[in-house]
Amino acid sequence: MPVPAELKALLVDAGVMFEILPHTQAYTSIEEARSLGVVADQVAKTVVVRTRAGDVLAVVPGGHRLSMRKMQHELDDTHARLATEDELAADFPGYELGAVPPCGGKVSRVFLDQRLLETDTIVFPAGSHAASVKMKAVDLVKVCHPTVADLARELDEERARPWEG
Repeated sequence: MPVPAELKALLVDAGVMFEILPHTQAYTSIEEARSLGVVADQVAKTVVVRTRAGDVLAVVPGGHRLSMRKMQHELDDTHARLATEDELAADFPGYELGAVPPCGGKVSRVFLDQRLLETDTIVFPAGSHAASVKMKAVDLVKVCHPTVADLARELDEERARPWEG
């Protein structure tokens, strides 16, 4: 699948430097990191969250998981939840499931986990499981205008305390 025109136009119009990186099919951020030869936390994975106000994007490092408790707190919405596959297919038709980039689409807000700003360069899915965008983290902020917050927890925390949301 080629990179969606909407995503390319958004990056070009913002005047930021970026590179499209084709790679082998990668269905998780860990696989994407391995395929590109980068550490997992340089990969920005996007999670679509349904809220009373509409969809929002939560962007977290690849070696972490979104904490719904933290996200609900940021949104002041205890009913916020992950979008279903059917909702993703309907709301993001130009993107493969699980490959939504951190900007674009019809969303009300973008939230970026603060840990992503600790790295100079990041990569994220370019709308497919076989291509990524590489750019400076600070440029992603310029393009997406996110709310920066503490949204994630490490994967090990998830395994140690799976009952916490």
